[in-house]
This record gives sequence, structure tokens and C-alpha cells, in this order.
Amino acid sequence: RRKHDVMQMRARLALILLSLRSNLPAPDFQLDELLGRKHWPDDVYLQAARIMQLQQQPEQAKKAYDTVLNFKGKGRAVLKMKAEAHMGLALLAKTAGEIGEARSHADKTLVLCRRIGAARLTAHALLLKGQLPGQADTQGTRRDELERALDIYSVLKDIRGQKHSLLHLDILAKAAGDQQTMKRVQL
Repeated sequence: RRKHDVMQMRARLALILLSLRSNLPAPDFQLDELLGRKHWPDDVYLQAARIMQLQQQPEQAKKAYDTVLNFKGKGRAVLKMKAEAHMGLALLAKTAGEIGEARSHADKTLVLCRRIGAARLTAHALLLKGQLPGQADTQGTRRDELERALDIYSVLKDIRGQKHSLLHLDILAKAAGDQQTMKRVQL
């Protein structure tokens, strides 16, 4: 029975995510449906957090991401879920204008990604950090993060990731008057 409930919830959440990403009407979902019952697998909470984030409910998304971060375990799957939760929290913080918080969660994502070898998530975190203005951050550090993200996206043949990396490299190069980087980006 429990296994059936978990699979049913995963399917329901996948349908909602697909609807939201396709700009179609999504079935109604409230995080309380999950929080009222304990012991859902961490991937269910992660999907719920993404739904809350897409539905512009940051406090609910934070609750779900925090639930994932509190899961016990050191296995690769658990660490990947935690890295994805930190990345979600970084994106929420960026949207809220909390740059230090966004950078902190992106850094935690990178630490976990190094342990588990999650290349695409590493690239996403580097891209995010390269977009963030920083306290003592230099243009060179941000450029390096964006270039590393671009390199990873290139190896993964992720055209969308490459495009975003190049776009932000171009913005940074133009702001700094860095002709060499601007030429490289144009090529």
C-alpha cells in the first residue's frame, strides 16, 4: 500500500511539474498534503519544492527544500538530492535579492557536487555564481565561474547552458570593457 501511495504521489507531482513548465493549467497542490504525512522519500519533497517555487510560493518551497536537507544519509542519491535542494534555495535567494544567501547555497551545491560528480548541477551552480554581484568579488572571479560553466556545458553538449553562459560572459565583458573576452564570446 505504501509503495503504491509513493508512486501515485510521484506521478501526480510529475504531472503538475509538466503542466507548469508547459504553461498549461496545473492540478491544485498544497505542500500541506505532504507535510501532514511523514516519511515520504526525499525526491517527493524535492519535486514538491520545485512546484512551490514555480507557483511563486517561496516560503512553502523553502520548507520542502529544508525537509530534503534534513534527511539522513551519506549515499550518492541522498547527497545529490541535498545538492539540488541547496541549488533550489540559491535560486529562491537570488529571486529575493539575497545575494549572500544565494552565493552560500551555490557554494554548498558545489561542495556536494565535487563529492558525487554531478557535472550538470556543477555547471548550473557556477552559472548562478557568475551572475551574482558580490561583496569582494572581482570581475575575474565571476568570469572564471562563467567560463568553467561554459566548459562543462560544452562537454555535455548542453546548448541552452552554453547560450546562458555566453550571454552572461558577454554582459560581464561589456561592463568591464574586456575586449579579449568580448571577442571570444562573439566567436
